[in-house]
Amino acid sequence: MSPENTYRYDNHFHPPSPVLNIELRSPDNPDESRMINIPGQLDTGSDGTLIPMNLIEELGLCQVDEILVGGYDTDENDMELRPIFSASITINPLSSFIAQVLPEYKEKDYALIGRDIINKMLITLDGPRNQMYIIK
Repeated sequence: MSPENTYRYDNHFHPPSPVLNIELRSPDNPDESRMINIPGQLDTGSDGTLIPMNLIEELGLCQVDEILVGGYDTDENDMELRPIFSASITINPLSSFIAQVLPEYKEKDYALIGRDIINKMLITLDGPRNQMYIIK
């Protein structure tokens, strides 16, 4: 594999975690709109991608739908209705996606990249070496 497709795990997470730097934009005007760089932790347990709400507001992302969400142990009666926003997500130099993202209301300085995006790439996680390899 070429070096540009090898990424180190982020040691700020305990245990270390696979993280990619992503660019966020509004899909309404991706070439002209403001762009925000943010780390994105890969989360194979998450159905969807979550972006901090302050960044959704800063980019002026448009709400496109709503969905009931819950955690692993959430009872069906305790599901929460959350808005869905449309975002342009770029993982350089690999791919760009228009994705439907959920807001993360807790103050975070990173996004969670869920299976909605993970499943569009071939990713190998090498835990003992704290590396991941991605092929487009």
